[in-house]
Amino acid sequence: MSIDRSTPRPYRMRKRAQAFEDTRDRIIRATLELHGEQGVVATSQTDIAARAGVAPATVYRHFPTLGLLFRACGARVLTAVRPPQPEDADRLFKGLNTTPQRLRRFVDEVCDFYVRAFHPLHGSRQERDRVPELDDAMRQVEAALEALAREALALERPPERQVQLVVALTDFDVWRSLRGHGVSQEEAPQILTRLVECALGGRGPQPRGSTR
Repeated sequence: MSIDRSTPRPYRMRKRAQAFEDTRDRIIRATLELHGEQGVVATSQTDIAARAGVAPATVYRHFPTLGLLFRACGARVLTAVRPPQPEDADRLFKGLNTTPQRLRRFVDEVCDFYVRAFHPLHGSRQERDRVPELDDAMRQVEAALEALAREALALERPPERQVQLVVALTDFDVWRSLRGHGVSQEEAPQILTRLVECALGGRGPQPRGSTR
C-alpha cells in the first residue's frame, strides 16, 4: 500500500496566499522608495518592477492600474504617519477648559504630525495637482486637521473666518517655512501659537457678535 505524502491542500493554499501578500508588500515598499527618491510622476511601472525584483507583469497582476498602487501606498503612508483625527479630540483636549489651552494643544499636535510626515507631505504638495490619488490623500488630511481645529475652538462657537485663520496659520507650508528659516523644531509650535492668538485678537476666539 502506498502512502500519500503530498502536502495538504490547505497548507499549500496558505503558502500561496502568503507569497502573494509578500510580493504585494515588496511592490508597495519599492514604490514608496522610488517616490521618495524621484517623485511620483517620474516613477514608472517598469521602475517599480525592477526595484521590487519582479516582472512588470507581476506588478500589473497585483495592481492593474498605477492609481490602485498609489492608493495602496497612500494608505500605507497614512498608517505610518498617523495624522491627527477629529475623533482624537476627547483625548487631546481632556482637562483643557479654555480656548487658549486647546489651541496650544492643537498646534503642538499638528506640528508633531508635520515632523513625522515631513517627506510625504512635502512630496505630495509638489505633485498633488498631477496625481489625483495624491490630491485625494491630501484632502483627507486637510479635512481632518480642519475638523480638529474646529474642535479646538468649539468652546466659543467661532465664526467660520476664525476657523479658517487657524487652519491657514498652522498650514504645513507655514511650518516648513519657519523651519527653513532657522526656527527650531521646539520653537515652531510656540511661534505658530502666538501667530494664531494674535490673529484671533490676542485672547482667543471671541463669541459671535462680540466687540473688542
